[in-house]
Amino acid sequence: MAEQIKSVFELINLYGTPVIFTVIILFLAKMISASSGRWAEREHYYYTILKSLGSWKNSLADRLDYYLEPSSAYREEPTTASYIKMSALGSSSYEEIRSHIHIGRLFLNQHSLEAIEELISEYWHIKEFGAINTEDYLRQSIKIVDDTYNIILNSAKKDLAKSRYTELLKKALSKD
Repeated sequence: MAEQIKSVFELINLYGTPVIFTVIILFLAKMISASSGRWAEREHYYYTILKSLGSWKNSLADRLDYYLEPSSAYREEPTTASYIKMSALGSSSYEEIRSHIHIGRLFLNQHSLEAIEELISEYWHIKEFGAINTEDYLRQSIKIVDDTYNIILNSAKKDLAKSRYTELLKKALSKD
């Protein structure tokens, strides 16, 4: 570390302070430009994961509406076209989340990753062992999907706010 500081002082003595500061500003601008290139990917990932979580939650809530009558939880699962459509939407949304978890490791913070992994684990447990009937399955699933949605939404708000700040810095440092 001392050697690096010594090198910086030698460069300042050789080229002067204004030149060194200019080089540092250009270096910072390049770093900001390089890191902001991934923001579009990050925004797209958040869009995809939040859309999938929202669709899954809506499909669970819509299917739960079929169980509003007392003792309806113990009847056979409905076979109406809309119920089947909502069930398919929920399944495809769940699969979308599972397929994007690997990409999420690039963009998500640890808390968000743990939330998605816990969602997948808890959902499997509810689906296979935890629910006593379809209504119970839907109620438990909505809870964990909603909790995960809120965690990812808060994380997205923080990350995308940083993105806007980075874009402002990038524009301020550009030569245009």
